[in-house]
Amino acid sequence: MRRELRALCGLDPAFDIVFGASGTDLHLIVAQLLRAPGDQPPLIVMVEAAETGSGVPAALAGRYFSAVAPLGDALVEGTPALAGLADIVAVPTREADGALRPSAAIDAEVTSIVAEAATLGRRVLVTMVDVSKTGIVAPGPDCATALRRLWPDQVQILVDACQFRFAPATLRAYLAATASSR
Repeated sequence: MRRELRALCGLDPAFDIVFGASGTDLHLIVAQLLRAPGDQPPLIVMVEAAETGSGVPAALAGRYFSAVAPLGDALVEGTPALAGLADIVAVPTREADGALRPSAAIDAEVTSIVAEAATLGRRVLVTMVDVSKTGIVAPGPDCATALRRLWPDQVQILVDACQFRFAPATLRAYLAATASSR
């Protein structure tokens, strides 16, 4: 499956691919990969859960987001799955009346939060959604790439595209931007 997906997307054969039971499960895997023993927990900046999935904030924070594991084991929702939980900041994408916030306002808020944390030396994961449940991309790719370039040692980008609503060329562009910002 990995080989076929790499071929369909035109990816380098050496590129690693991780499959999960759900997109939210993959967020929990990312939370595990973020952990560094002895380090301050990372700051995770994401858009509100209504655009991704209700369990995503818990998963990114290293908490169980369901009462049942993918293989059927019973869990206690909300309890820590990992040591050294992350801090989560959710940036709203909508106004109180449900109207979409301007993308420039979302990008500015994300940039402000990341700049404050990165300037203090904190590790930051920016979760960018492309394309969300309601069809948005936030923060914008240019914003996410610029943050990674400004603080390459502290800022990482996770593109939440679990429904694969974009073209393989977009995936390749994201991977190229990440590689060129190191």
